[in-house]
Amino acid sequence: MANEAREWDPDDWQIRSRSIYACRVSRVYHKKQERLFEYCDGVTKVVALVGDAGSIARATAASPAWLVSIGVMVTITSRLSLVVGYAKKFRIHADLAKSFIELGLKILTAGVVNQETAIAFQAAATGLEMNEPRSPGALVRICQNGVLAVEGWK
Repeated sequence: MANEAREWDPDDWQIRSRSIYACRVSRVYHKKQERLFEYCDGVTKVVALVGDAGSIARATAASPAWLVSIGVMVTITSRLSLVVGYAKKFRIHADLAKSFIELGLKILTAGVVNQETAIAFQAAATGLEMNEPRSPGALVRICQNGVLAVEGWK
């Protein structure tokens, strides 16, 4: 039976809709996290470059207080980068965002699906969520509200 000839079962439609919503929220969340960690990584690199400039300035007899400030900034940002792992977290969130986008497209283009397929999509979304790092609840809520607003909910 072709997908076009079938009618949607309300329960299957609801499962599908929840899966699409979960994919959209997760995509928005991971894109925000990706941008945050990319920004932090960039700031760390800029501070390191300024620190290198400080080394050059030392050779040209710059103020010692200025050099100490630069040294402290380089130390703090480089340690944060090592401990938090901005670049690694950036890649993790970029990969998860891509996975949720792909799953969302797969769900949207599947046409009318039966309960087994709808549940399989829901399970795939849940499987991706299991690979997610711990997420701050407030950011998740912001993403949920943003997706609902785009979909026309107040």
